[in-house]
Amino acid sequence: MSTRGMTEANEKRLAYEAKLEKMKEEAQREFEERVERNKVLLKQKVEEYTQQYENEKKAEEEKIKEYSSKNIFYAPKEPEFMLCVRVKGTNKVTPKVKKTLQLLRLTKPNHCVILRNTLPIRKMVQKVKSYVAFGFSDYKLVRELVYKRGMAKVNGARNTLTNEAVEDHFGGEIKCVEELVYQIVKGTDLFKKAANFLWPFTLQPPRKGFGGRKIKDVVEGGSTGNHGFMIGDLIRRMIE
Repeated sequence: MSTRGMTEANEKRLAYEAKLEKMKEEAQREFEERVERNKVLLKQKVEEYTQQYENEKKAEEEKIKEYSSKNIFYAPKEPEFMLCVRVKGTNKVTPKVKKTLQLLRLTKPNHCVILRNTLPIRKMVQKVKSYVAFGFSDYKLVRELVYKRGMAKVNGARNTLTNEAVEDHFGGEIKCVEELVYQIVKGTDLFKKAANFLWPFTLQPPRKGFGGRKIKDVVEGGSTGNHGFMIGDLIRRMIE
């Protein structure tokens, strides 16, 4: 190749590299702008949903007070979801129980998942109640769980949970982590997709231990079984 030909080839190569670098810089700038937009959106959603939760909580308390003043028993509506945490291993477990734990994505002790509160799911949980602790939670605990321990499942792999990961996975239907939490708490049509997008939460053994013998049911002083609305006491000690 002549000197002139080599010079032209080098110029083309340099021009191509410069173009790639410019495209890379533009993509990075656009991504940084997107991150900032999502931060603003997340802040707005936190304020909006927190206020909505407080208003609903206040309305519920007033309703309870009203019924109580009339000596009428009032049973609050159960949440749309429940928390379920694995507290025991599978030593000497039956194949049926092991399979159910796998279907619930509770493959290891101290793993926790968010489940829709439906009759079929409750039946599954009952099959493994001697190996898990479960119960109802509120919006605040789910937020704490997601923000402190949440990881995303992207292409079958465990990834960092970010607003951008949420937005990409849901194609804009859900744009930030706070909206993800809201879809779960409210039990919307996107509940299943939202809950499955979250990798099972990996928690720590509870601070100060399980209390009593964890192999026993909670009504017998143990840790397994239905904790009702008290499940938050256990979960929070496993988040800290």
